[in-house]
Amino acid sequence: MEKKLKLLFGVLVVGVVIAGISTAIYLNKSRPTEEPTNLNPESPPLIPPEKFTNNEELQTLFNPLVVEYNPITKDYRPKYNLTEQQFKDIFGNLPKFPRDLFETRNLFFDGILKDISRLNESYWKQPEFYAGWTDKLLYKFYVNYSTMKWTPYGVGCFPEIVNYEVLPGSEFTTTTIMHTDFGVDSYQGMILYYYFPRYAKNMRGENVFEQNVENAKKYIHVEILQPDNDPTFEAIKQKLEKEGKYVGINENERFILFSPTRYIMGNGTVKGFPSDWAKKLVVKIKVDKNCPKDFYVVAFDFRPPSMAVNTEFYWIYKMRYIWQYPLIVKKAFPFFQIIICVK
Repeated sequence: MEKKLKLLFGVLVVGVVIAGISTAIYLNKSRPTEEPTNLNPESPPLIPPEKFTNNEELQTLFNPLVVEYNPITKDYRPKYNLTEQQFKDIFGNLPKFPRDLFETRNLFFDGILKDISRLNESYWKQPEFYAGWTDKLLYKFYVNYSTMKWTPYGVGCFPEIVNYEVLPGSEFTTTTIMHTDFGVDSYQGMILYYYFPRYAKNMRGENVFEQNVENAKKYIHVEILQPDNDPTFEAIKQKLEKEGKYVGINENERFILFSPTRYIMGNGTVKGFPSDWAKKLVVKIKVDKNCPKDFYVVAFDFRPPSMAVNTEFYWIYKMRYIWQYPLIVKKAFPFFQIIICVK
């Protein structure tokens, strides 16, 4: 059955109104043709995204070509008019800030660069790498903050949708960066799992194509390579299993503990980004040799841990632990999607 598909990557405008990077998928004229063209699953992604900014110019927070050395941090982090102690408290656990970060970031936002696995952590562990970060936000959450306000949850990833063209029998890996949102005060425990949804979604939650779920389950094989389960969870898991209690996680899932990106101390001072606030999700995809030529989608989302697991984390983090994110936040589209066009 012939369906329309046009894969269109988009980057939403960075700013106050739009605080995320979005990727949209639309319909085109045909299913995969019999003749494969320019296919090499070793060089992902192979369906090039186009720049899409809703007919608006991409707003840059800083001029990416005019970069000043910061003598306080001894790298190229914007000066922000902060003191040495404030820089240390907010950014002190992060890698040195690369000179070309904004230039590189804008190329990703424009869809010119696509493969985030080629970046090292000195880029994707900086909050400035992600859409929504501004000096105004910095001052709101980390300088002129209120000790009476609490931000309990929030996570994201970049990119949120990746696209690949491959041949039957192909194998490839893909990467996205999972991170805690800015100014979140809690540890968030949740279980990451993958599934084969009936529909691929765009960033507005619209259905863009329907896949054959049974074929996807039969011919598309998924393995999470990174990260491993959180080490604290692993210790808890062993304890609960010895006690005969329900843990509720299988080998194809991962327990993720998202660390807070703001930690207000008892004396009212604030600590910022820990070294593990952003982490890689690396997934291996294997396509069977006899896989029918079609479009497929693998989706990733979260579910709550078991109550036995949550109880143990409450003993560790007390009121700073939250597990309800998957129940409270209902997005119109999955946390992460891998679109696969088998030619």
